[in-house]
Amino acid sequence: MVAPLNLDNIQGDILSGLPKKGEIFFFFQINKGLVKDFCTGIGELAHHITSVTQCENDRQKIVKEKELAALQDRAPKLLELSGINIAFSHKGLRAMGIKDKTGDATFEKGMVADADGEDRDKDIEGQPSSYLNDDLSQWEPKFRDESIHGVILIAGSSHPKLKEALQKVKKIFKVGEEGASITEVIQVEGHVRPGDIAGHEHFGFADGIAQPAVDGVPTVVHRGADTVHQGVILVGRGGDILEHQRPSWALDGSFLAFRKLKQNVPEFQKFLDDQAVKTGLTSELLGAKLVGRWKSGAPVENFPRAEDFDAAKAAATDSSVNDYFRYDQTVKQNHCPYAAHTRKTNPRDDIAFKDKKEGHQIHRIIRRGIQYGPEVTDEEEATSTSSTDPKLERGLLFACYQSNLLNGFSFIQRFWANNTGFPFNKPDSPNSGFDPIIGAAHFNKPEPSRDMNGFDANDETKRLSLADDWVISRGGEYFFSPSISALQETFAQAA
Repeated sequence: MVAPLNLDNIQGDILSGLPKKGEIFFFFQINKGLVKDFCTGIGELAHHITSVTQCENDRQKIVKEKELAALQDRAPKLLELSGINIAFSHKGLRAMGIKDKTGDATFEKGMVADADGEDRDKDIEGQPSSYLNDDLSQWEPKFRDESIHGVILIAGSSHPKLKEALQKVKKIFKVGEEGASITEVIQVEGHVRPGDIAGHEHFGFADGIAQPAVDGVPTVVHRGADTVHQGVILVGRGGDILEHQRPSWALDGSFLAFRKLKQNVPEFQKFLDDQAVKTGLTSELLGAKLVGRWKSGAPVENFPRAEDFDAAKAAATDSSVNDYFRYDQTVKQNHCPYAAHTRKTNPRDDIAFKDKKEGHQIHRIIRRGIQYGPEVTDEEEATSTSSTDPKLERGLLFACYQSNLLNGFSFIQRFWANNTGFPFNKPDSPNSGFDPIIGAAHFNKPEPSRDMNGFDANDETKRLSLADDWVISRGGEYFFSPSISALQETFAQAA
């Protein structure tokens, strides 16, 4: 009998999301000969791990402060908050002497092996890709060439709070001192974009919409229309298809996929402006067709015309409009292209399972991302070209949780986004094309080509060439985020 769900025991980022204005991902390697010291440090760190309960309490404080500020006709105060979570790669588990099979082969082989391989040319057009189709030459060497044993997530309401929490972590593991039990491999930092564009990724589109709710888990932040079984996100719970094959310490943990995704923002905007002239669409509508939502977050399925722009913007704050749609199968792709990013990655009623809810929900993930890098400079905007200065690189630090990577992130990328034949069983468009935002072709072909159809409501078979890649993977890894009790009882005692 599995114990009742205890939100005090689950790391907060999984089911609630660490409240944040900024976030640091601190990737580390456990130092040889000091594994026992590291495990001792894990025991201490466990007392500082932010749980789901704490996250929800912090979010409630934020809500109350906003309500009070509205009553007093003033701007809300910035509450000084921070949170800490930790996750381990398969190499990290092995380094600690934890050799149990997790049941997730994708996690155990790691993201580098999942990103690309020499047998990639065996892929068949219109079928799932064997790999994520990353160009590993574009990966930052620290992600590609060095062993990463784990990542510590540090979120905060301000840069000083981030640094304060980071110093607390470093002190526990004596980082920078003699006898340090871990060494920093790489550190990446992201921040919410400023002012009115907070909550929007760098292309300008509202992000984090339509997250699945988890059965029996109340949250302050509104979730989407779909509710999934606890085991779709949490290992060992009902709905985890490998529930009875997991080690006991894995209960209430979750697999984390992390990706650093560079975004070529000026080039994407130039494409929209140029193609708007050629297609007769506005650049705003064309962007909405590619993404599946207007920049405001309103779904193009509900607002499919250029003249809907103002109505879509006004409806953006109404969750009943934003979340409650299924992709009307009689409309086909007249409103929203089959290949649109949000339709590819969350196809709703496009999947014809006998039991649609059960069949679809095993592929749901909970996304936790934050933007990195500065805003587009005047020079970049004028030249429609991203700067080569590394300090001006921008994009998304993508993170997501699931109980099974093969059914979650890796599946979504390989079986849906990269697959020109998905969604299946569409006689009007058997080859809808790539997800224009994250869909990846084989980079090593003489002329890598991506295209899609469905963007033109007057001719849904017309192809749109996606000549450039606007989202480029710069690296990542797969991790396991254990429960707080597992940190104390298994990880702290591993050596």
